[in-house]
Amino acid sequence: MLTEDQMWEAVQRKDPAFDGRFFLGVTSTGIFCFPSCPAKTPKRENIRFFVSREAARAAGFRPCKRCRTDLPGGRAEYETGIIEQARAVAGAQLESVTPASLARTVGLSPAYLGRLFRTHTGLTPDDFIRQRRAERAAELLRTGDAAILDVAAAVGFESTSSFYAAFRRFLGASPGEYRQQTEEQQDAIS
Repeated sequence: MLTEDQMWEAVQRKDPAFDGRFFLGVTSTGIFCFPSCPAKTPKRENIRFFVSREAARAAGFRPCKRCRTDLPGGRAEYETGIIEQARAVAGAQLESVTPASLARTVGLSPAYLGRLFRTHTGLTPDDFIRQRRAERAAELLRTGDAAILDVAAAVGFESTSSFYAAFRRFLGASPGEYRQQTEEQQDAIS
């Protein structure tokens, strides 16, 4: 069992190791948070400590929307869920999705979705979409005999130059080189 002084020190350090071990209620806002909440650290006299979410709710506090105390995994679970939802939407609407439409669909601003994507995938939403389109184009080139420009249009690229640039960036070869390498590999197996 932690003392109030130990809990206060964890709050001041915003230490994520204590998330879930206790919660802090902020009397001036009526919100309860994880110790690692990125919001401004409240004054000590405005804090009450709780051992569970239920105890904080019973005392009349509501979950923090920044650190997402309403979810067992907190903010990390929320962000992972958003990224998974965005990936699913991008996969289902690959030919027509844009970063702005993706952000609208998951209910975030394009800037915030961009920050989440860069943090969790290392890519911007636009690069993520380009990468998925290039991967889908590679699949079509491997399994079919459609013309390269038809494949580019089928996966949602609006220009030939952006298709060739994305394909080379994410797959390391031009579409024609990729198709030729794939055919050579299939001939070698046969």
